Amino acid sequence: MRCGAPMKDRQDANADRLRLSGRVEVVQQFYRIRDRRGRFIRPRCIKTVREVRSNLVVTAGRTFFCSRARANSDGPLSHYALGTDATAPNVTQTALGAESYRAVFTRSSALNGQLELTLHLGRTQGNGITYREGGAFTAASGGTMVARVTFSDKAKTNTNTLTVIHTITLSAS
Repeated sequence: MRCGAPMKDRQDANADRLRLSGRVEVVQQFYRIRDRRGRFIRPRCIKTVREVRSNLVVTAGRTFFCSRARANSDGPLSHYALGTDATAPNVTQTALGAESYRAVFTRSSALNGQLELTLHLGRTQGNGITYREGGAFTAASGGTMVARVTFSDKAKTNTNTLTVIHTITLSAS
């Protein structure tokens, strides 16, 4: 049986089955950088908006996780990309619909069957774009897209920050 394929032989009801699932939290913080007279002031956070969505681990992502159990040419998950396309995720997708920004994860950790990948855009990064999608990749360009998510419009300017926390869980089902 190929990795990631559904089990066809269900004779053993107690067989171990693994499931990949994901969750994404997008946090946007808005800052006041000018006073009422228009003078620059020390930035002060005035509002935080959080959105939590389920993400889809695509076919290439399932294959990637299975292949990590043996030597392969794919590098580790290293980059997170953001884009502007709101098309619903599909397991056959291998790239974002309209990628606009990609960077190395700000933080990553693996514990208790969960892989947590974080990308943080400060007030000077990725500005002038309204993001609607995100995905985890194995390279700075191209590479394997492991998971993709869409979310509500996140307009990025120099008056806000954007943090994406992408969690992929490997569990028994």
